[in-house]
Amino acid sequence: SEQGQIVAESWQWLTERYGFVSLGAWIVMPDHMHGILLLDRADDQQSKPLGQLIGAFKVTSTKRINARAETPAVRFWQRDFYEHSIRT
Repeated sequence: SEQGQIVAESWQWLTERYGFVSLGAWIVMPDHMHGILLLDRADDQQSKPLGQLIGAFKVTSTKRINARAETPAVRFWQRDFYEHSIRT
């Protein structure tokens, strides 16, 4: 879908905007998405917490979706997200 394409582009945008972020496996589903972010914490000065990264993704994708649909300020994502750290 058009919204799914915007979500995918916004997810990939994270790597362009934040040099310490790489993408692992990810998939956009009809009503949600799953994704793995790989964070290089070598330079903590440039690093951001996971919640801020997800927030940036949600804001960016929502603004683009609303601009395309001419629906300003319509909520697209649920408030929270499920987080699980993969350490190995």
